[in-house]
Amino acid sequence: MNRQSDQLVGVATETSLNQAYLALAREWSLWEDPLRTAVAHITESVSRSLHARRVSIWLLSGDESALELVDLYDSTTGDHSRDGGIVRADCPVYFEAMEAGRVLAASDAHSDYRTREFSENYLLQYGVGAMLDATLRKVGKFSGVLCVEHVGGQRIWNEYEKRYVVSVADLVMQRLVYEDTRRNEAYYRELSGLQQAVFDSAHYSIISTDVDGVIASFNKAASRMLGYTQEELVGSYTLELFHDPVEVRHRAAALSVELGQAVVPGIDAVLSGAHRSAADEREWTWVRKDGGRFPVLLSVTSKGESAGFSESPPISPIASSTSAPCRKRRPVTAHCSSARETVSSS
Repeated sequence: MNRQSDQLVGVATETSLNQAYLALAREWSLWEDPLRTAVAHITESVSRSLHARRVSIWLLSGDESALELVDLYDSTTGDHSRDGGIVRADCPVYFEAMEAGRVLAASDAHSDYRTREFSENYLLQYGVGAMLDATLRKVGKFSGVLCVEHVGGQRIWNEYEKRYVVSVADLVMQRLVYEDTRRNEAYYRELSGLQQAVFDSAHYSIISTDVDGVIASFNKAASRMLGYTQEELVGSYTLELFHDPVEVRHRAAALSVELGQAVVPGIDAVLSGAHRSAADEREWTWVRKDGGRFPVLLSVTSKGESAGFSESPPISPIASSTSAPCRKRRPVTAHCSSARETVSSS
């Protein structure tokens, strides 16, 4: 009878901890709230689930010389502390133990060789008798600790409790990685916004293409110069649209003679020069949407897997690009300016 009773208690403990973990992991606020709020919620949840007075989360410092406190919850006072650190030099055995394993279950924290380094200056001060710690690991590497402290005497930690703290430690690590991802996304959104602002505020036109010469972006200066909107051109036309077809045919014929192979009039004739040298600068006539014509100087420069070019009316812009016969095509970017504007290549 007693054995059956013990088994039922064990199953109930496992079930309650599984339910507590799933409830925590499924909470939308855990992922959407600020990190400080989310971490505080985790320490409170673990404290309730394990009936432990003190629960804390620590992260390894950049130089790995210390563990820095992220949040410590005391269920008796309801307070959260975020100031503190554990120096590796003061507790080398504890650090070695945490680096070597996933969970440290010290039923008697004062006598356990892995935790007794804390006895005089920490455990006695706060009345801690037992500790259950699980490591936070990022790509398998020790990165921090989820620490559960039982205030009072000794406490035997069962297997379900050990599994639970390891699972929550992994959840904490997921939340930290998610926070890094969100910060990176915010940074790149800001950077992208800045680049777009520079792109649109440039006094010269900037046009980029894909590997086939099809227009991929078209800034406001280019729109003013040529009379097209970005929506009209992106994904639908190549730079050939702006060129005088007669000039393109003449250029293709000249290239055919120069290269000893047929060059079809089209985008290759416009961009081929950059394939054979670091840069190719040439005068062209561009045609606006309304049929107006103006001279430009097109400098085409290959840049490995990407390239750019600039063009300007009455002989003055600069550009870079690629795509030529018998060589691999690459994306290009065109910079164009009016006759009265100064242009620089990128």
